Amino acid sequence: MKLFGLAFWEELRQGFIRQTRQYPVAVLCGLICAVSFSLAIDDSLRYNSIWRVRWIRLGITGGFGISLFILAELLVGRLKAKLSWAFVPVNVLGLLCLIGLYLWIPFYNGAELLNTFLIRLLMLAVLVHLAIAVIPAFIQEEPDVALWEYNKTIFTRFLLSGFFSAVFFGGVVLALISIDKMFGLDLDEENIGRIWFFCAFVLNTFLFLGAFPDMEERMNLQLDYPKWIHFFSKFILLPLVVIYFAILFVYSLKILFSWSCPNRWVGLPVFVLSAVGGLTGLLIWPLAKVEPLTPWAKTFWRFFFPLLIPLSVLLLLALQRRISDYGFTEIRYLGVILAFWILGICIYYTVRPGASFKAIPWSLICIAIVFSINPLSPASVARKSQWKRLSNILATENLLKDGILVSNPH
Repeated sequence: MKLFGLAFWEELRQGFIRQTRQYPVAVLCGLICAVSFSLAIDDSLRYNSIWRVRWIRLGITGGFGISLFILAELLVGRLKAKLSWAFVPVNVLGLLCLIGLYLWIPFYNGAELLNTFLIRLLMLAVLVHLAIAVIPAFIQEEPDVALWEYNKTIFTRFLLSGFFSAVFFGGVVLALISIDKMFGLDLDEENIGRIWFFCAFVLNTFLFLGAFPDMEERMNLQLDYPKWIHFFSKFILLPLVVIYFAILFVYSLKILFSWSCPNRWVGLPVFVLSAVGGLTGLLIWPLAKVEPLTPWAKTFWRFFFPLLIPLSVLLLLALQRRISDYGFTEIRYLGVILAFWILGICIYYTVRPGASFKAIPWSLICIAIVFSINPLSPASVARKSQWKRLSNILATENLLKDGILVSNPH
């Protein structure tokens, strides 16, 4: 194929048509997101905060809609065999969810309100992405190998599309800076932000969906374990797991012999260890369960989860100490939820070492659903906890009587 010849542009056109036909709403959401954020950073809106917030709300909604409507298309494909009419209700439901999200986004930038919204949005985003990961196993059970290969394909596409978009962004920005310096055109710096939004939400979406397997391919994926995942897991992630384990176990011995409470800072390395170790376990799952000549992978799956149990308990003790002093905040509450989840997963895979890896995403989906709804949501629990602390302080100072604030106790 001649570079930039007719065949090149024809292939580009066919790819554009294929993606807009298969994922029309997801592509449209990417365009809406990029355009909205580009308008939000326009200098003309510097003194018009109302319109700026409106564009930001629309941009957040569009960005969330990319993943939501990828999930909707996958769900329609999964239901098509039994419910041929599923396309319309699934997409209408997705559209209603986006409208609800737009109306739910806070209009003003209050720190507490914004923090609460971002945490709930993060939980919803995690829920949608996990649903994309397990959708092939929805309604009809799929072999673990096929589901792992499907997620490997998504993971690889995500990394490659992000890398290609970053390279394109860096190249275009460098070209603009060169033009600015050499020709003295004094280009607007806002254009760099607009280019980033285009690369992040339009180009990246097209690149990600470009090689996304269709439904027939997803149902018949065969295991193809790439060497780069083997290298990355064995020589990058595994040493990190060993380093964190060594640090935390030495620290555990220190507090055990000194009979002291764990430092509140211990939570971060335990969470990092759990995340890195969990990612390592998922990446090497075929080596541990399918391939016969990888004893190191089998050893990892056998010992990682039992060894993490005492560290999970250590994490809960550190969180309990912090909460007993200052009560629940949204972040601490999420930390407690994740700590109990880590402990539960560790016990599960210790008791059932040969269990499917599906327990990890499915359990996280259940947690995201249950704890994103009042009265168990982080915002609700944190608000009650902090109000109780404040009430106790005011009552101690005789500033609160029968739930009413007293201005002059004397």
